Amino acid sequence: MKYFKSTFVVNRLTAMLSYMLFVMFVSASSTKAESETVSAEENDNPVCDVGGLKKLHSNLLKLVGNRAPQQGWDLTKAMVCFKGPEADKIVRRYITGDLMMRIGGPSGGQDYAVAKQSDELHNGYGRGNAWHATVELQGNDIWVNFMADEICWKGFTLRFDGKKWNIFELNSGCD
Repeated sequence: MKYFKSTFVVNRLTAMLSYMLFVMFVSASSTKAESETVSAEENDNPVCDVGGLKKLHSNLLKLVGNRAPQQGWDLTKAMVCFKGPEADKIVRRYITGDLMMRIGGPSGGQDYAVAKQSDELHNGYGRGNAWHATVELQGNDIWVNFMADEICWKGFTLRFDGKKWNIFELNSGCD
C-alpha cells in the first residue's frame, strides 16, 4: 500500500508539472503570435507601387465606367500617392467650395465638420503612405479608403458632376 501511495503522489506531481509547463509554453507562444500580427508591415499591399497602382486602377475603372475615367484615375492617384506641388497641381482643380470632413475614432462614432481647403490636402492627402486600398460605389459617389499607417486610415469621396469628378468629402480615423 505504501508503494501505491508514493507512486500515486509522484504521478500526480508529474502530471501537474507537465500541465504547468504546457500552459507556460502555450501562453508564451500565443503572446509572441499576437505581437507579430498586431503591426502591419509596410510592404503588405502597398498601393503606390506598380502592382498596387495597377490593382487600384482596375478597381476604379470598373466603377467609373465611361464617366471621365482618365480624370477620375488621375485624381485618385494624386490623392493617394502624390505629395507637395505635384499633388497640389492636380488636386486644387477638383475641389468645389468647402469640403465635408468626417473623422472617426475607436468608439465608432464620427464627427463631421465643414473645412476650408487645407494645407494637408494640397500637399498631398495620402503622400504615398497607403496600404490596403478599397474602392466602393455608393450611389453616384465613389469612396476610396486606405490604411495610412498601422492604426490610422484615410479616405475620400469623389462625386461626378456630369463632366468631371470632384473631391466631395475627406474622412480619416484611428483605432
